[in-house]
Amino acid sequence: MQTICKRFQFEAAHVVPGHPLCGNLHGHSWTVEVFVKGEVQKVPYNFVVDFGEIKKVWQDLFERLDHSLLVGDGQYSISQMTNIKKAFGNTRIFLMERYPMPTSENLANLIANYFRDAFPNLEICTRVHEGLTAWAESE
Repeated sequence: MQTICKRFQFEAAHVVPGHPLCGNLHGHSWTVEVFVKGEVQKVPYNFVVDFGEIKKVWQDLFERLDHSLLVGDGQYSISQMTNIKKAFGNTRIFLMERYPMPTSENLANLIANYFRDAFPNLEICTRVHEGLTAWAESE
């Protein structure tokens, strides 16, 4: 078995209601590490999986995440989200379906499950860095 890793970055804002600091609207430079574990495939290149294939899967998610407001499932009503879009100039909202809060932990799980769907025969682990000093991991 081998483990490979591909690192990505994006920018996004979030709010964790009720938290003394994170309850304020704020943003981060997020770094995502996607670890893929599996047997090296002999044909055609001796890869676990081509890094380019990992990047293709990420690209769709990146286009929705980057420069968005991360919103937990049920965190705001549809009318509240409409008002947020109006207030912030039709801002992009990324709804974290099935995850109630836009935390690093939930984001790590969401991204891991996204990659697990794309690579069902491989083991996926994700690490999501919220800024430079904090991260959450989903195994």
